[in-house]
Formats: sequence, structure tokens, C-alpha cells
Amino acid sequence: MTRITHDNIEAGVRELFDRQADAMTVSERTWDDAPMVNVTQLQDHRARRRVLGTGIAAIATVAIAAAVLAVVGVGGNATHVTTKNPTVAHQPGSATANPVRWSTNQVSFAADGFSIVADGKTFTAANSQVDVHSDPGDAHYQTLELTWKEHGVEMRLYIYFAADAHSWWATGVSTYNGKANGDWIGFHAPSMKTQLGSAFTGTLDLTSGRAQLHITNLRLEAFRLSPACAVQTGAFVVQSNESNIVVPAQPDMGYATYGELLDRATCTRVKDVSHYRLEWTAADPTLLHVKATDCSPDVIGDEQCATNAYASFTATRSGTTAVHLAALDTRTNKVVAQTDIPIKAAA
Repeated sequence: MTRITHDNIEAGVRELFDRQADAMTVSERTWDDAPMVNVTQLQDHRARRRVLGTGIAAIATVAIAAAVLAVVGVGGNATHVTTKNPTVAHQPGSATANPVRWSTNQVSFAADGFSIVADGKTFTAANSQVDVHSDPGDAHYQTLELTWKEHGVEMRLYIYFAADAHSWWATGVSTYNGKANGDWIGFHAPSMKTQLGSAFTGTLDLTSGRAQLHITNLRLEAFRLSPACAVQTGAFVVQSNESNIVVPAQPDMGYATYGELLDRATCTRVKDVSHYRLEWTAADPTLLHVKATDCSPDVIGDEQCATNAYASFTATRSGTTAVHLAALDTRTNKVVAQTDIPIKAAA
């Protein structure tokens, strides 16, 4: 098998772009005020260790590597053509007046009006079951990922975030195009640089070709302190890295996650968890099967690889239950933090 290097990929992409450029007919025209077309790098839709087949622990790393290769190796899907946004923020919007509120451990999103116009249809997520997730990322990268069914098709809204030691901001916004076989539409990232610990507020009106995204009176915060720090007690906090967990109640399917131990005073990860063990217990073992294992450094990083930090769930039927997650100090065998994680199993 030929080894693919970054140089090979870059050369292939450059060759593809050269062929595309040679095939284009360019006519001379005078300057006008029409929107400028920009070619922007599509945000990397990073795979998470979440819904997986039953070879969960072994498959996770392979699946992620394959996903990264797919994004890098296919030149045709590596870019998106979008039109420059005429308005960005703090302008009067035309969003459908339907209040929305979505949140994960990492990101909170609330607005008084929300709509996406794509393929001649208006999507509002009203009366829809919205699948809400975040890529927990790290101190510099997070996402908010919304998926729902409306007008007989799947719609998605993904927002990508970055941060430094002082501020967070959005680096990209993507939605589906409203068609039965959905594909991504990329929008320019709105200007919303905000101090860490604070929420951006404003109205967004974004356009990309004929697609539009309208959000009225948005209150958005990324890289927020975990809500677990406010509701749990004691010196430590324990949580699953993912919230809003939905386990597929289907044969050979499962859900993988890992536990995090936080210092409650600072709501930051405990760096040395070598003296701690996590215990996962299903409230209803007839509905949900839980398997906990040690993690390895390539799963979540050295500092969070506690015993039994990694867990996988499989469901026998649809229903709701919970998983009790406890963190024990192995030196004293005492529980230092615990919580109940709501779980939904759905076919």
C-alpha cells in the first residue's frame, strides 16, 4: 500500500484545482456591488466516540482515523463556495418568532427567534425532536451540533468555536441544504469574540447563496463552565464528557463516552487522576447494559485516564433511564463525587 503523505495530498489537491481552473471560461466584467463569491475551507466535522458498533473500544480509534482521511483525501468535498454575508450581527432580523433553548455541558444557545431558509423551505425546529450534542474538544476547540427532521428531510446546524486564554469566538457555521440527500452549506463565521465566562448577545442574519440563517436575540456561550459545578457539592465534580445521551436501541449498536473528574472550585479538569476510579451503574440493567474499561492516552489524554474512565452503553429496547457515575479515591476507597446521567434509548 502506498503511503499517503501531506505532500502527496497537497500536490493532488493543487492538481485538481489547476484542472478546474483550466476548465473555467472567465469573461471580463466591470466592478459592481454584487456579492463576492469566496472559497472557504469547510470546517472539519470531527468524529466523536459516541454512537458506535459493538466493537466499540477497538473500532473508535480506527473510525476516527478513517474519518480524518476521508476529509483530507477527497478534494471535491474539502471546500465550499459561499457568498459573503451582507449582515452579521446586531441588525434587525427576520427570524420566525419561536423561542429556542439548547445546551450541552460545553455550549448554551437560546434565542427568541430562529429560522433557516434552504431549498425554498423555512426550517424552525418547532415541534421537532432536536438531537443536541457538542464535540467536547479541548480548551481551544468545541462545537454545537443540532440535528432534526422537518419538511420530511434532515436539517442540521453546526457551529464551531475556538478560544484562547481570554476569549472565545465562532470560526464557522454550517447547515444542511434542505434536500432529501442533505449536503453542507457553509456560512462566514459571524463576528462575536466574547470574554470567556460571558455570553454573546445579538441578532444574526447570515446568507450563503439563496440560503439564509436568521437568529433573533441570541444568547450564546461556548467554553462555559460545566453546569455540574453549580449543582454538585464537595471538592470534586464528576460528569460524562457528553450530555443529551441517546443510545440506539438497535442490534450491534452502542454509545461510547468517558467520565471527567473536575476540581469544583475552578471547574477545571483534575490533571492527575491516577488515584481515582470511576464506577458506572445502570439504574435499569434490563434496559441498559454498561461496560466500563480503562482508557488509553489516545482516547482522552494522559491527564484523564483514570481506571474505568471509558464506558460503553447498549440498549435492549426504547425507554428512559439513568446511569449513576461515581468517582472513588483508591487510597481511601471513598466516593469523592457522584452524579446521575439521564439516558434515552431510542430505536
